[in-house]
Amino acid sequence: MNADLPHAASERISYLDFLKGFSVLWVVLMHVHYEYDPGCMPSWITLPYYMPIFCFVSGVFFREKPWHELIAAKVRTLLVPFFTFYLFTLLLYKLHELPLALHQETGFRPFTDSLFGPHAVYSYQVLNGALWFFIGLFCITLLYAFLKKFLSPIMTVGASLACSLAGLFLWARPEYNPITPLFPLSHILYFLIYFTLGALYGKKLLQLVENGHSKFFLLLCIIPVVLINAGYGLLPWMRLFPYMAWQMVCSACFIAFSLLCAKYLDGVGLLRPLRFYGKNFLIVFATHMPIFGLYYHAWFKTNTFGKIGFFILFLGIEYLLILFFNRCCPRLIGKRPQ
Repeated sequence: MNADLPHAASERISYLDFLKGFSVLWVVLMHVHYEYDPGCMPSWITLPYYMPIFCFVSGVFFREKPWHELIAAKVRTLLVPFFTFYLFTLLLYKLHELPLALHQETGFRPFTDSLFGPHAVYSYQVLNGALWFFIGLFCITLLYAFLKKFLSPIMTVGASLACSLAGLFLWARPEYNPITPLFPLSHILYFLIYFTLGALYGKKLLQLVENGHSKFFLLLCIIPVVLINAGYGLLPWMRLFPYMAWQMVCSACFIAFSLLCAKYLDGVGLLRPLRFYGKNFLIVFATHMPIFGLYYHAWFKTNTFGKIGFFILFLGIEYLLILFFNRCCPRLIGKRPQ
């Protein structure tokens, strides 16, 4: 057994897969709420805790390596999948446009213009904005490794917190973020603190989750989350600090609470599919936006049954995509063949 982790290093921690599955479906519902069917979800969907969970869990499994090994590993597991899913998205959109071109009197001209014309769109942020996470996590990992190499753990946390506050400033003022089209600097800086906390203290938190004497205190972590979110609109003094600054405190508390909940809910039979989607959360993360963008049309939005029906259909499509990528081209999504 690994002394640092409550499980063997080569063993998956099932409740972390469960938590990632829950979080990635939370991301999907949030995008539906904002992008494809505005206002259709309850307000709690918009609470910003899903990305901190991903970054924290990624930090838990960070391993210090020589720089060339670390960069090579992250290129394989993050940048190669980024280009794979970018090309997949581009192909999906262009094939979707092809039948329309066949029925137009102008022939293939609009279709070829969309590929090679002066206004052809190739920006990944326009085609599939969710792909920022691959570039973001790549940069976050290297930035943390750089800080950890030269600073003590406490100073690394302090530097990460300073970066996160700078990222919050850039996020609120996009005009000061000069390289947004290339990669989201504000997101990289803002989410660094959660990766740092996961890398430095995540293993200890997992031990607390599995320690019976600490479970009650982890359950109480939901109280600050509820109080801060309830009080922000009612207590004027809380508005002296930005909303997202308060949510940094909430995110840290919610991560501890969600780990404990995942530990117990992972054993519920009806919820076990979440574990499957959690193991493959990067595929779901990278493909959900084009699926909804292309196929979530007005008919599904007209009633509750249509919305639920499409979500079930979406889970089926994702299941098939997961099987396809894992079995046919695992190296292209950063995995080693079984």
